[in-house]
Amino acid sequence: MYELKKDILDLVTLIRTDGSFDDGIWARICRNITDLTSEWKESGAVPSSLVPYLTDLASQLAGGSRYVDDETAEKIEDASIFLSEELMPPLLSEEDYQL
Repeated sequence: MYELKKDILDLVTLIRTDGSFDDGIWARICRNITDLTSEWKESGAVPSSLVPYLTDLASQLAGGSRYVDDETAEKIEDASIFLSEELMPPLLSEEDYQL
């Protein structure tokens, strides 16, 4: 879990400070979340210590950055869509989707 937190912080820092996006870090984040999904579903929760990291990542990706070039902006947008539509939904049960 430490590596996932570190990768999230590293990626968010790159976006915020350098206006860049590292495909390798993003790939590790995706791989780690995918690997941990079954464990989280089994326990019924994402570890509370990880929630702020995931929230910050989702917020940073969704917010994008006006200080990046078009290619980087597209990568950030694609990552945001992938996070919200592919990585996180498997953690939710059908009841979570109902109002």
